[in-house]
Order: sequence, then C-alpha cells, then structure tokens
Amino acid sequence: MTQEKKRTFRCAMCGEIFTLEGDKNEIKCPKCRSKAVILESGDSVGKKRGCAPSG
Repeated sequence: MTQEKKRTFRCAMCGEIFTLEGDKNEIKCPKCRSKAVILESGDSVGKKRGCAPSG
C-alpha cells in the first residue's frame, strides 16, 4: 500500500492554512486562489538537491 504525501501550507496573502495530499504541480490557496504559499510541514515540492560547494 502506498501512502499519500500530506503537506500543510500557509497562504502568504490571506494567512489561510490548508493541507494537500499527493503530488500537485500547481498549488493555490483554496480561499483567495493565490499561488504565494509557504510550506508549514511535509516534504518540499521542489527538486531535492544538495548544497552547492562554496569557493
């Protein structure tokens, strides 16, 4: 059985906190439809990369 990814976001515009399940490419606030969201908990939606070497 596969477990769905659960992530919690906070909208940067209206402050609404909402949870999404699964992998969605386009994340919008359900209240104001803004795309400016902040990940509160869960896995990052971006590509996982290590830090770039310095110097």
